[in-house]
Amino acid sequence: MKTLRTLTLSLVAVLVPVIVTVIGTVVVTLVGAVAASALIAGPVAAATPTPALAAAKPWHYWVSFLLLASFALVVVALLVGYYVKVIRASRGR
Repeated sequence: MKTLRTLTLSLVAVLVPVIVTVIGTVVVTLVGAVAASALIAGPVAAATPTPALAAAKPWHYWVSFLLLASFALVVVALLVGYYVKVIRASRGR
């Protein structure tokens, strides 16, 4: 039971900074994109949507699957590496 609790606390200690970093990066990117589009387009252009942009279909949605899979693999690699280097080593193996 103590090992499970230790592993859970270790996973939380590893995952919380990663999640906070990812969320912070996404927020900064979105804020930067909104600010840049407001500066480039101006208030008049932003108020009138163009039909060409409204009709455009995104073709790059598949990149999200690759990014999600790579992020999941990085998280798994971090957890396995932490287990191998810290948890298993501390057991006196």
